[in-house]
Amino acid sequence: MYNQITSENFSGKTLQIFSELDDYDIFSAIKEWKNHEDFVLSTLAKKIIDRNLLRIEIQEKPFSEEYIEKRRKKLQKLVNLTDEELEYFVFSNKIKHQAYNSDKPIKIYTKKGKLKDIAKASDQLNLKALTKPVVKHYLCYPKKIT
Repeated sequence: MYNQITSENFSGKTLQIFSELDDYDIFSAIKEWKNHEDFVLSTLAKKIIDRNLLRIEIQEKPFSEEYIEKRRKKLQKLVNLTDEELEYFVFSNKIKHQAYNSDKPIKIYTKKGKLKDIAKASDQLNLKALTKPVVKHYLCYPKKIT
């Protein structure tokens, strides 16, 4: 928590120590951060501790810049944030999900003990529908600021 890790001092030992971190270590750090002088860090840590997480809106089309700006302005009325700080509280992006990837087929054993692609083994699965990627756009912003 108190060490600065850079490309110069990163080693296999650093990776080993990092891999030993668990949920309790992370939660302890978050408890410390809620009292930090940095407004963004302390506010986000408090939101996690209080389970007052960001609201997430999801839709098929990208959110309009006007809609995102409306959320940003609403938050700025409540709290005086710089544009840089605001990016931690109001942000959008997209997620992509593909249930079945035919490039990496799922194989099953047949009754005869042979491996067969599940798409060829079952005529009941409509894998064409599952191979189409689903893209959703999301917008995150605070329900309320603490």
